[in-house]
Amino acid sequence: MKKVIEGKLVGVNFKNTPATARDGRLAELAEIENDEERARETLAYLRSLPPWPEPYTPAYTPDGSPPQPIGEPPEAPDADAQPRLLLTNDDRIDIAPILPGEAELDDPIRRRLYERLPRAVDDLLKAVNRYPEIDRPVRSLKQLSEAVFKDADFLMIHLDINALTDLRQSQSNRPDDEKLDPDCLAALDAVLHIGPGITMGHPDIEALEARGREYERSRVGEGVAEHERKIASALGDSALATERTQQFARVTAASGSRGRVADTRHGFVKNTVLVMALIAGKSIDAAAGNILGGATVAAAEFLIVQSEAILATAPTWGQSALVWAEYVLIRARQIIDEARQGD
Repeated sequence: MKKVIEGKLVGVNFKNTPATARDGRLAELAEIENDEERARETLAYLRSLPPWPEPYTPAYTPDGSPPQPIGEPPEAPDADAQPRLLLTNDDRIDIAPILPGEAELDDPIRRRLYERLPRAVDDLLKAVNRYPEIDRPVRSLKQLSEAVFKDADFLMIHLDINALTDLRQSQSNRPDDEKLDPDCLAALDAVLHIGPGITMGHPDIEALEARGREYERSRVGEGVAEHERKIASALGDSALATERTQQFARVTAASGSRGRVADTRHGFVKNTVLVMALIAGKSIDAAAGNILGGATVAAAEFLIVQSEAILATAPTWGQSALVWAEYVLIRARQIIDEARQGD
């Protein structure tokens, strides 16, 4: 930009680029020697094409091969298997529960552990008056453990156990006046001795754990973690999410940059953006044509408000995910603009 202001720019050179290799007309324009003429002719050609990011098919290619469409919508990254997000009939994001299957229902040891969990949680509740960071997951576990075993929500139980595990592991790094007292630690250890035995081994929980280990090894930076927290926190307050999903989002938003809950948050945020794009997909993806207009605009607004966080997080989702995210955000802006024009 400094060179442009000073008038020192000698022209835009786009020879030997992927665009000129696929579009014969662009290849010809790239060969124009006069900078002003090349700029004028190129701009005229670009204005003759469908507005970006609409795809177009060149009239011909430099090597005479059949022209291929340019600018096809990029493919979305694959969603993580867990936590699995769904759309309700009223077009809100719901988080699918993980319920015990036949193997878990037939496991007497797992049943016995589940029966012991409420008493251990009650003992921990008595010791958490001074520790609000433990109070939330403990009260959540108390409510979850009241369900009959066949209806036990392994996903939410596992999330609360992981939150308590993170808190337990943080003790060594806390100042002495912030550490849990011995009674609270003993009660916490009793819960953590029981909890994992209830949920671990379930194939969906194992899939969640395996993905979490992958994310842990990738060492997502503090900056990315902060952006993930912003997205999760926004979902926790969004009318586009069910109460269960809001609760899950708030727990992950409250987690730090490292730990078991942070690893779960990474996949949860990724899946959240994918589903938001699906809701806003009335004009992005024909497969989402059954999404109602109000939800479409609300999802588009969510994506735009969180655009900075999404663009910072998307590169960690896999190859080409950033390109997809940029495309979705452009479409989201178009949806909002069209809705305003309609009003």
